[in-house]
Amino acid sequence: MTLRTTILSLLGLFTIIALNSNNSGPASAGNGDRTGAPGSSGTCANCHSGGNFGTTFSATVKDNQNNNISSYIPDSTYTIEFTVGKSSGTPKFGMQGTVLTSSNNFAGTLSAPSSNAKLSTTNNRTILEHKARSISGTFTVQWKAPSAGTGSVSIYGTGLAVNGSSTSGDQARTLSSAVVLTEGTISSTQRVQKASIQYTVFPNPTSDYIYINHNIKSGEASLQVHNFSGQMLLQKQVELLDNQQIELNIQRVPTGTYTLSIHQNGSVYSKIIQKQ
Repeated sequence: MTLRTTILSLLGLFTIIALNSNNSGPASAGNGDRTGAPGSSGTCANCHSGGNFGTTFSATVKDNQNNNISSYIPDSTYTIEFTVGKSSGTPKFGMQGTVLTSSNNFAGTLSAPSSNAKLSTTNNRTILEHKARSISGTFTVQWKAPSAGTGSVSIYGTGLAVNGSSTSGDQARTLSSAVVLTEGTISSTQRVQKASIQYTVFPNPTSDYIYINHNIKSGEASLQVHNFSGQMLLQKQVELLDNQQIELNIQRVPTGTYTLSIHQNGSVYSKIIQKQ
């Protein structure tokens, strides 16, 4: 084997290794922040190009009533939805996204990524990114807004449509502009209402059912069970009616310790529960 052949073979091997490692998310593979945010290492287009899928990329933020929002209430929890689209071909999808303050520091807390995504940390930033090449172009994550006084925050991200064989046939798209959320305020009436809400969870530990007593007269709520890695194992939409007790079946949840969170009117109330 000639030296030239050996070098070409090694280059091809390195390319395959890099491609396969990024399949599971560039940040977790040690290739950094590719969201296109200030201070990032660029975008997915640094390595992927040449595709012609008509790729689009967008991000929206929704409250617990599934309404799109443009401002956040401090310490409240929202859903960020990143969507990679295409107009032609049959690509698979990947992405990265993050949330930064005006000082370009990470803002808030990310948790409970969708099943095709995961959370990685790089350069003191939490990044939502694909787990593997995804059939679905929709990636979601729960975002708990930062504390009061943080100011406006910006969502950055890059979406990617891939052919699955080489980076030369892929197409990346960065958000045309960051999605900016201004900091909102909560009224004194809302503060009083929030302070007066109480939840009691029992029995704890349990092997089958959790019962929740509350002092809410009415309103919708979402019950969610997460493990300590942020993965959501169970979700149930409920209607709170005049102090009526709520029942939650956790028989299918594995034995362990979890967080039971109650999402109601933009607020989140959490309890630690144990499944025996």
